[in-house]
Amino acid sequence: MHNFTVHQHGKVQSPIYGTNHQTIVPKTLEEAARLRKYSIVHSVAFSPDGKFVISGNGDATIKLWDVKTGKKLRTFIGHSDPVISTVLSSDGNFILSANNSIKLWEVATGRELRTFAANGYDTSSSLALSQDGKIALLSNNNSFIKLREMTTGRELRIFGSSADFTNVVALSSDGRLALSGSWHNTMNLWEVATGRKLRTFNGHSGYINSVTLSPDN
Repeated sequence: MHNFTVHQHGKVQSPIYGTNHQTIVPKTLEEAARLRKYSIVHSVAFSPDGKFVISGNGDATIKLWDVKTGKKLRTFIGHSDPVISTVLSSDGNFILSANNSIKLWEVATGRELRTFAANGYDTSSSLALSQDGKIALLSNNNSFIKLREMTTGRELRIFGSSADFTNVVALSSDGRLALSGSWHNTMNLWEVATGRKLRTFNGHSGYINSVTLSPDN
């Protein structure tokens, strides 16, 4: 399993999974339908109201799905490589996606609003967006973490070093803390304002593919 997500409110009570078996399956209540096979799915994310799911796919597209019916509503085209990570803004109006480039999309129209240029060294394996949509956190090619300003794409801060081998990242609901999972089987807790590492969590026996913070941090 490479990615999972759970909606916090409403009737959706179980995870949606992203796997290498070419399916995404909404484990919802009885009214939810199985999403059809389409392509390798690298990432999934719920809309805030739990009615829609976006998937980042191996065919270099992002797809918007209706959770209840499993119907594909829209395809976002613009990436040239598999889309490794996707996230929806807290208002559900925008999608941020990443592979060897970072793109911002308008959900209602499917329009690509902005591309943040990146080279191969900056390939992003995971990203997180703050509640206000002003900053994004990206794990950088399975190494260190970058904090970017969304209005300009400017790099604000680097967390840790390449020795951390960061694989996945998450932001707290208030944007003050960041959590990362690594290829070293550890998780690190960071202070966003300073980039300071606050704590390391040990205990996993394998590398960490997904992390999240509870709404109360």
